[in-house]
Amino acid sequence: MDARQALALARRVIAGEPVKGYEELYAAFLEMRVLFNKPPSWYERALARAILGVRQVGERHWFVPGLPGDYYPFYSVWLSVDGRYKCDCHSRSFGRSREKAICTHIAGVMVSRRWRRLKRDLGIATS
Repeated sequence: MDARQALALARRVIAGEPVKGYEELYAAFLEMRVLFNKPPSWYERALARAILGVRQVGERHWFVPGLPGDYYPFYSVWLSVDGRYKCDCHSRSFGRSREKAICTHIAGVMVSRRWRRLKRDLGIATS
């Protein structure tokens, strides 16, 4: 699946369309809606990143795929010991505003973790 297909799928999930195999992603999206009051495009980009495959590379470190409009092909997100997420985009152009507003790279990790947890709780194998 490429980034444009992932964005289209994310739009369908957000709209509540039943998408076979992505039921738990919809549940993860609903959990995020409870936590954040963001525009649909923010959720769309976060879900698309999760669909494309947020990859955990350490106990508290993830690689997050870039999307159209991003400057980089992937971003690094870390979870600090105090429970705060940090993204390497915070040290790049416009990083301060993304840090304050929670970037979609961090949101992608949050969605991905929720999605995996929901699948695990239901006994669905994850890759």
